Amino acid sequence: MRRLTVVVVGVMFAVGLCGMAVAGSLDSPGAPSGGSGMYTLLDIYNYLNSGAVAPTPGPFGPPAFGPTVGTMKTLKEIYEDHKAMLDQCPATAANVESGVKFFCTQSGSWGVQTGTYVPPTTTPTTTPTPTITPTPWTLNSATCNATTGWHWYNSACWSQPIMTNVSWNKGVDSDTSKTGTYTCNTAGTLKIRMEAAVAGRWSEIVTVVNATTITTGHDGVSGKGYISALSIADCVDGSKYWSAETIGGIDWASRDTVLATWAAASGSALPEPGAYNSACSTAGGSFYENTSSPLSPGINQCWTAACGAANGGYWSTDARALGYGYCSAQDNAYTSYTGGGLSFRVVARP
Repeated sequence: MRRLTVVVVGVMFAVGLCGMAVAGSLDSPGAPSGGSGMYTLLDIYNYLNSGAVAPTPGPFGPPAFGPTVGTMKTLKEIYEDHKAMLDQCPATAANVESGVKFFCTQSGSWGVQTGTYVPPTTTPTTTPTPTITPTPWTLNSATCNATTGWHWYNSACWSQPIMTNVSWNKGVDSDTSKTGTYTCNTAGTLKIRMEAAVAGRWSEIVTVVNATTITTGHDGVSGKGYISALSIADCVDGSKYWSAETIGGIDWASRDTVLATWAAASGSALPEPGAYNSACSTAGGSFYENTSSPLSPGINQCWTAACGAANGGYWSTDARALGYGYCSAQDNAYTSYTGGGLSFRVVARP
């Protein structure tokens, strides 16, 4: 009786459950919402390999058509192709500029990382503008002949006749053993003083002659009474050859030797008679007339670095003058004499 009761109750319970299971609707509560569809494996493959953004999925639903051949990527292809790309990217945070986000593929640092590399600070360098140093002017045959009023003869640079009616020395009466007092102008260059000599700009060559300060007011013809041929010839090179006023020499021959040594030295001087005759023959033409315009007009004789007459007469008081009629013509005159068309040339030697 008890067993029968249990069986009856169990059957009734089971029937009740069945009644509950079939009581609700088996239909969907509504159509699938937009975007509820799934990305395809091809969408995922294209994004990982090329960054192509997948189209927004439509609502979830059954396939529009059956399977086709070659239109999808497998999970194996997605894995292998994407791994092959990432294996080419070994960068770490130390390789990427500080603050820049990047995807790291290195073991232990996989994923989005922030770069830490700080490039070194560089100081911009500027290339200095090269300084072009002009080639210094040196005296030679080319530069001599290119200088107005100067000509190259026999390894020396000869000026044209510079001025007439100029004394050989100044302020020491007539004495070939004395130069007279003068101070050279050391300003400027040899080229500038050479140009100044033939132009009569005495103030650029000497500053004082026989206690007279030579200024621009003494330049040209107005200053010829204040200068001397010896002082101008000695100072064209910017330095004084004679350390004292005394030239020296116990007789005319020895004094001629002293003067010839001066005339042959590097620098500037009056011409020595032998060198004058040689240059005159080399130059040809009217060199011996010692004329130039406007400082030495007419036909003149030229003061030289020699004393007295060629035969030794008047050696202590007179200086020798050459030219006028022919190259070897010689004469002599008091050193302080300023008349008679006495001119002078300057010889500059390298």
